[in-house]
Amino acid sequence: MKYENHVEAFNERKETIKKWGLDIRGIENSQRIIGDNASKAIVELLSAYLHKKRLVEEGFQLNHSWFKSERVNEKLPEFDTEKIDFAQTPHFSSRESKINFRGAQELQTRSGIYSGVLDNKNKIVAKLIELEKLCENLSYGVPKEVEKIKKALNLFDEIEKMLWEMIE
Repeated sequence: MKYENHVEAFNERKETIKKWGLDIRGIENSQRIIGDNASKAIVELLSAYLHKKRLVEEGFQLNHSWFKSERVNEKLPEFDTEKIDFAQTPHFSSRESKINFRGAQELQTRSGIYSGVLDNKNKIVAKLIELEKLCENLSYGVPKEVEKIKKALNLFDEIEKMLWEMIE
């Protein structure tokens, strides 16, 4: 699919969540609508980004179910590393960097460890994994408390904002 098609698919799913799910049915009655659409919508937006930046070929298709584990990183290209001021780390080389995906958020170089640095790919993938698991939980089984539904919506909004900033 092309960039425009992914954006259109994202907007359709977002509209389903916001208008049908929240405006018409209300959050407490929309657990499955949100669960079935939030993760898939964000994966469409990530696909749009990857296509717009030409990081994947036109036929490349992401699957939301890939985001059930960190192994999804093996299937994704590298993308959008934060702009970091390394004035205080003159020996930095991107070949020397090593990011601990499990949340240590450290950048290790020959000259030491600098905490608090994590590229956008790992931030987004970590949030997408959390969203996918949450959405699967909402889609199946008994009704969940409204706080879990709100958590999914907040995570959706947060990832959406990050992706649009990267696209622009």
